[in-house]
Order: sequence, then C-alpha cells, then structure tokens
Amino acid sequence: MIPDVAPLARPTGRRVLDRSTYAVMAAVLTALILVGCAGGAAPASIRQDDVVGTWASADGGLFRFAADGTFEASDLRGEAVMSNFEGRRLGGSGTWRIGPAAIDGEGQADTVRLQLDLTEGRGRWGGGLHAELDRPDPVLFFYLSDPDRGVRYEFTRVDPGAQPRTKETGGWAS
Repeated sequence: MIPDVAPLARPTGRRVLDRSTYAVMAAVLTALILVGCAGGAAPASIRQDDVVGTWASADGGLFRFAADGTFEASDLRGEAVMSNFEGRRLGGSGTWRIGPAAIDGEGQADTVRLQLDLTEGRGRWGGGLHAELDRPDPVLFFYLSDPDRGVRYEFTRVDPGAQPRTKETGGWAS
C-alpha cells in the first residue's frame, strides 16, 4: 500500500523570504534610523567666565555681560528678538544665566539664557544665545530663522586679551 502524501504545491511566482532575511532587514532599518537621528557630538558646556565681557556683531549690535548676571544690549537687529521688530534696532538691559536651550530643557548647559527688558517701553523678551566657544574666533549667536537653514546673527568677543578655551588646554567640561 502507498502512504498518503500531500500533493506538491505549485509555485505561485512569489518568492518567500525566510525569517533570517526579515531579521537582517529589520536590523539594517533600525541602524539607518539611529544614524539619521544622531546629531553628532554634543556641544560643550560653557561657563560664566566664557561669556562675561563685551560681544559685538558685524553690524554694530552689542552685548555687555557682567559677572553678576546682568547685561546691557544695544543696537540689536529687531528680528533677532521678535519677527514683528524686523528692520528696527533694539536695546535694553536684563539678566542672563547659563543653561540648556529652551527646546532641550534637561540638556547640556550650552546656551546663554536672556531676560531682556526692552527700552522705549517695548516690553520684556526671553530667549537664548547659542555658543560656539571652542573655535579660534568664538561666537555667540541667534538663529534668525529655522536652525536647519543656518541663518545666524553672530557676536564675537571684543575684549582685549580674551582667549578661547580648547579641549587641549583642559578648559572644556566633558
């Protein structure tokens, strides 16, 4: 007697992938997502003495940061503060501190947080200056639009004898 045997399946033209192929595809997709989300090295934390002093923009905007946490600002581009101030020059005084960027409240202390009382009764503004201090010409800057576009309003230190900190001199916090 011949045992019962299931009939052979006919090929349908579709290729069937085994589980290991799916596992490899999932691993590659996960790696691509993680690489895409990685933003590179985190910016170094800054210290108060990195900021204290006078900083100027190429167009004459000025910040004077004091060690007691106060500052004066003059001749700033209005759009750096608020879009409805575009084309105006602003000034005022206020307080500052080192902290994380507003969008990264628990992050690294890489921003100069400002509370600015505008002159001429224009109100109070709060925001932050980003810092790039580990370069030969350190800058503090505002983004003037979406940060992905890279349009920045930069301020460089004008104090005589100011030296940038570098990783090589051990000045940066890790």
